[in-house]
Amino acid sequence: MTKLLEKRSDTPSLSHANRDSPAIVFSNIGSTMTGAIDSLPRIKAALSEAGIWRSYIHCDAALSGFVLPFAPNPQPFGFLDGTDSISVSGHKLIGLPMPCGMVLARRCHVEGIGSRVEYMGALDTTLSGSRNGLTQALGVAAYATEGLRAAGVDAWRDENSLIVVFPRRSEALMKRWHLAGQAKISHVITMPLVSRKKVDAFVADMAAELRVGE
Repeated sequence: MTKLLEKRSDTPSLSHANRDSPAIVFSNIGSTMTGAIDSLPRIKAALSEAGIWRSYIHCDAALSGFVLPFAPNPQPFGFLDGTDSISVSGHKLIGLPMPCGMVLARRCHVEGIGSRVEYMGALDTTLSGSRNGLTQALGVAAYATEGLRAAGVDAWRDENSLIVVFPRRSEALMKRWHLAGQAKISHVITMPLVSRKKVDAFVADMAAELRVGE
């Protein structure tokens, strides 16, 4: 009778590995059949015992990557634990209707494969050369803040925030632009779909209302 695999992943010995060559380790954070999770501390200890000081550890957390962060006593697999990159699947636990894979990596590794694209105004680090939506959205947030201030609106935002805050405007303008408000403030959120052209139209509307109120 064939013995079933252990429920817990075992860390292989690296004693025969070439310590003069860098090691690339693929760690399974939830195997397909048994859900076994490799021990990142044991992997790092095995590398150290083998005298391998140059290594790259990738954690395949396709399913469990969305489970462990919310577990009461999660096994370590994050960047603070020594991981170099992590992959997760959006079509598994969170149920996106189409296949979706996401990879997170340390900035030092990402910058090594990036190339500056003039029309994007940003460093492109994607596999297929697609636009970096976050860089664009942050740029639009800064653009909106500066535009509103130039129009006489006391606008502000925190560093690295997509939320631009300003004094609450008339109910007509709030309704026209579907603005959320709380007490005396309101805001816009420059999600990737918000273009600079749309920001220009919004700022012009705000400026027109200010002129009417003068």
